[in-house]
Amino acid sequence: MNNLKPSGLILDFDGVFTDNFLLTDSHGNELIRTSKYDSLALKDFKSRFPLFPITVISSETNNCVIKRCQKLKINLYHSVEDKVTTAKNWSKQNNIDLKKSIFLCNDINDIELCKIVGFPIGVADCNKIIKPFIKQITSRSGGNGAIAEVLNLISNILNDSNLHKSIPPTKPINRDVGFREWGKERLLFLSPSYYTVKELFIKKGFKGGLQMHRLKDESAYIVSGKLLLRFDEGDGILKKKIFLPGESIRFEPGCVHQEEALEDTLLIECSTPHFNDRIRMESHYDVDYDKGKGLPTTNLFDIEIK
Repeated sequence: MNNLKPSGLILDFDGVFTDNFLLTDSHGNELIRTSKYDSLALKDFKSRFPLFPITVISSETNNCVIKRCQKLKINLYHSVEDKVTTAKNWSKQNNIDLKKSIFLCNDINDIELCKIVGFPIGVADCNKIIKPFIKQITSRSGGNGAIAEVLNLISNILNDSNLHKSIPPTKPINRDVGFREWGKERLLFLSPSYYTVKELFIKKGFKGGLQMHRLKDESAYIVSGKLLLRFDEGDGILKKKIFLPGESIRFEPGCVHQEEALEDTLLIECSTPHFNDRIRMESHYDVDYDKGKGLPTTNLFDIEIK
């Protein structure tokens, strides 16, 4: 294998092989649920790449983990408290460079190992706290084909001929998001678990609510028009700035902002795929808030992640 190819794969068990739920019967026996997508993908991958090193490193003591890995014929380290040391020992024994290895994980006890492997990946429903420490998120959740997705990625890399295959470009969704008093909002593209692209048209003299987001991280590019932005730099005071075509701005989670069109204004917005994430902030700045206008504050559990 050349230097561009991964040298090994490390898998967590709970939340990766499973959906992170545990069933207990009336006799106290613990049961887990795993995916046939993953087991079939593992069987197929091992038949095509029998020498590619794969191991499971798990802190779980449940005997189900042992039985499952034995059936799948995968190397297992279980009841592990220090995943980093275990991974280093595994890499030395198998002459594997951890900097060229992939780690599929889901929770905070995986963070330290994420720091030393070359390509840490989180399952779609991974703990949000680990996101700064991973480089990619699968589109499938744990126990629902996430392993199969990563194995497909590795297969395409190991089989150079697959790298030259292409899929056709995707056309815009062009879906109306719903009624907006201030203008129009259309969803152009959605890459599940990664990003959305929207087109926003704000009519002259109209504005959105003064708001912030809990999870949504968005950036806007002004295509045409003239935009007045109200924002808080963190000192509790609202400031104003005018943005013109060709300029752009980013609103990270927790950034208080409000957009008002001084002219008919067209924006392109790219953001994380968090829908219905909104906290109205007018009351914090002694700003008039007409509750009959604009979208209201949402609850944390109202947020949808596409």
